[in-house]
Amino acid sequence: MAQVTALLETLKSSLKADGIKYSQVADALELSESSVKRKFSKKDFSLLELDTICGLVGLQITDLAKAMEESHGRLQHLTQAQEAEIADD
Repeated sequence: MAQVTALLETLKSSLKADGIKYSQVADALELSESSVKRKFSKKDFSLLELDTICGLVGLQITDLAKAMEESHGRLQHLTQAQEAEIADD
């Protein structure tokens, strides 16, 4: 579920950066604004809905996943202190 949360946070950030409001998302999905808010809070979107929302910000789902990975990043290196702590265990 952590990846779903990160993916939707990235999507919300993209919407905000492009100035797209929930009402516009609702129009695109043919839903009410409250339904869109509920879907975000419950993390309950179909792939088709996700694709439609991505289209509003000019992204493919794969672009969204890449943006998520870049913004949430994976640990690439340990500090020497972290390495020492692991070695001590």
